[in-house]
Amino acid sequence: MSDAVPACACRRCAPTAVREDWRTTGAGSSSRRDRLRAQLSAEVRSVAPDIIGRHGMEALTPAAVARAVGVTPAALHRYFTGLPDIVRQAARDIVGELCRELRDVVEAEAEGDFAARLVEPSRAFRRWALAHRQEFGLLFGNHGSAAGGACGEVAGERVRRLAGVRGPVFTHLWAARPYPIPAEADHFAPLVTDQEPMFELLMPDLTARTGPAADHRPPRTNAGR
Repeated sequence: MSDAVPACACRRCAPTAVREDWRTTGAGSSSRRDRLRAQLSAEVRSVAPDIIGRHGMEALTPAAVARAVGVTPAALHRYFTGLPDIVRQAARDIVGELCRELRDVVEAEAEGDFAARLVEPSRAFRRWALAHRQEFGLLFGNHGSAAGGACGEVAGERVRRLAGVRGPVFTHLWAARPYPIPAEADHFAPLVTDQEPMFELLMPDLTARTGPAADHRPPRTNAGR
């Protein structure tokens, strides 16, 4: 029986495990490299929003990220080519988590309850944004000049993936109950606000424009806001 003590998998000890893996990684397989990149990406995803929240987007540098996750900038550079790559990876993880949460909200509603499938994800998005302000800032805020071309890529991927959650709802609604599509996109007032009554005033407008206004319901009391 081996006396080796298994490495701790907790978040606090993860950077140490990553450093040990880097020291033992040689020309190894791409799968091992992918695993290490995924592990480091999770660490970067956890510290990047914190750096932004505490010090602003301009403080997000490879050196600051490396220091926060407990590796050297040179080690970080083996898996990220620079700040744009860090921004892309962190944003991809965050938007993926957000889309999974919103998709679960949609699927929790009855397939024919179009009002709920339109409104509940909007409520869930607002709750997520208020509870994850730093992550929201990374996805929707100004990434700074140092992020380079990552800004446009983050915005493009964010739009595509969020559309993949909401788009099918609108498509199924239109197929069941066709509604007029405006020639130009209409913009609601900001949906992310601490003033919940103002936000809720917009939700009947959303269902009225797309048809299922009669099915609109007020928020559930146990929505976890």
